[in-house]
Amino acid sequence: MTAQEKAKELFMRNFEITVDDYCAKQCALVAVEEVQQLIKDLSSCKNRFIYIIDEMNYWQEVKKEIKQL
Repeated sequence: MTAQEKAKELFMRNFEITVDDYCAKQCALVAVEEVQQLIKDLSSCKNRFIYIIDEMNYWQEVKKEIKQL
């Protein structure tokens, strides 16, 4: 998937929920910033495998908490 295709996908996923161009774009940008931070953290981590598992568990919990809001 190209960067342009991924950008459109993220935008559209958020637009379907918000039905607002500005909010959809901001939500997509927040998602990208989170991914960038994870990659940055991963690149400085010595034990990447454990870090990835911990992050997956953490984000699963975050998802669960969001659904409970």
